[in-house]
Amino acid sequence: MLCLDEAGRNLRELFDALGADLVMTFRAYFDESGTAADSLVTCVAGYLFEPEQCLRFDKEWQEILDAAGIKRFHMVECAHRSGEFRGRSDAECDAVARQLIGVIKRRARLGIVASICESRLPEGFYSDSRLGICVLPQLVHQRSRGLGSQ
Repeated sequence: MLCLDEAGRNLRELFDALGADLVMTFRAYFDESGTAADSLVTCVAGYLFEPEQCLRFDKEWQEILDAAGIKRFHMVECAHRSGEFRGRSDAECDAVARQLIGVIKRRARLGIVASICESRLPEGFYSDSRLGICVLPQLVHQRSRGLGSQ
């Protein structure tokens, strides 16, 4: 998982370029694919949490991992019973996944997924900017829909 702070080294530039006036207090966890220099498409997906909900999320998530005797959760390992799920029954794997999905449903404010093609990147942006380029327009769009308001 990649925290938004790590992903957005160039977010200030993106805010300025988009003319965005956006202030929200959220914690975010993102995972990315396709960030290598030769990748044609970058995809970012993750969840936004209100700060208090994020603390609850972290605690509940860790409790489930501890109870299952695993250090980290990767859905691909769970689904294929590999890695930390090697030797576990289908029922055991399913139970852990369902519990973790339940935590996400209870605690996350919003799920986001976005992608961008290399050929559509603005001139002058480097590969480490792809994450911000994927995520920022989604945040601006969600803000326009009232994400930050109660």
